[in-house]
Amino acid sequence: MSSSELSPIGSTSVQALGALPEEAVLLKMENENIQALAQAQPRNYESIKQNLLAQLRAYPAFARTVIYTKPVGRDAQGKMQYARGLSIRAAEAIAEAYKYNRVCSTVTPLDEDTVRVEARFVDYQNGRIWQDSGVISRWYRSRNGKMVRHPEDRFWNVVVKAEVSRRVREVILRSVPPGLRAELMEQAERVIDELLDESTVEKIIAHFAAKGVTLEQLEQHLGRTRRAGWTKEDRRTLLLLWNAIETGETTVEEAFGQQGGGKSTPTGAEGQVSAESLTGPHPVGPGATGSFRSGSETASGAEAPSRPGSQPAAG
Repeated sequence: MSSSELSPIGSTSVQALGALPEEAVLLKMENENIQALAQAQPRNYESIKQNLLAQLRAYPAFARTVIYTKPVGRDAQGKMQYARGLSIRAAEAIAEAYKYNRVCSTVTPLDEDTVRVEARFVDYQNGRIWQDSGVISRWYRSRNGKMVRHPEDRFWNVVVKAEVSRRVREVILRSVPPGLRAELMEQAERVIDELLDESTVEKIIAHFAAKGVTLEQLEQHLGRTRRAGWTKEDRRTLLLLWNAIETGETTVEEAFGQQGGGKSTPTGAEGQVSAESLTGPHPVGPGATGSFRSGSETASGAEAPSRPGSQPAAG
């Protein structure tokens, strides 16, 4: 992870502009127009917070996806410990409420087995650019310890799209104040608790069953049977764990060990994609944001441990 500064408006000479390709000149003009608008309308964090809270209240389906959790092992007493973080959906909502920014991602094949994934978040309000990148391989270690190569369609449709989404989420969340992230996390938990009625829990159990996870496995994971009465925290844990599996942050095998049934495939990625369709910027106009929407998330900086391949943010 790294950060840098935008050039001041009008810092490029006419001569230098004449030497640039037409596309680069147009992009520079667009950037400077957005910068000018951003400077004329200072950011109001109270307004941003209220915007996000209004989204949580207005869209229950969105509120249920704002946070994910995944198991990271048991403590000395045998109790499962979890890492939590804001999801890509939360990051998209923050970027939209933040305004005057640009999100872009690129995928560059390095050789027949690896690709580099990069994401960038440009904040025109304060002139900061946050970047993150990493290399992913077509090969992975299966449960029996053997190295297996991802099929072509799965690699592009699931693995690469999930990594793009994680990188995009990381640069957005690293770009906003920790207080805003913490506030969104706290308020989202309150809304989620209100939404977790018995019918919603039934749907979550059915979702897990479709992945080959039985009620007994869920009870073992929580350390409490449903008949004994799942607590509010138990219900929330199941929902957030489902979010992590559904979006590709973790898998059934990782979450339940050898208990998980069948092959876990993140389902957030849709359609056929290629290196070309995943490569390039995703610009937006003044006052709005654009982001690459795909099927996974990564941990927010405050809640979940750092991921391999990320460096601490500079500045």
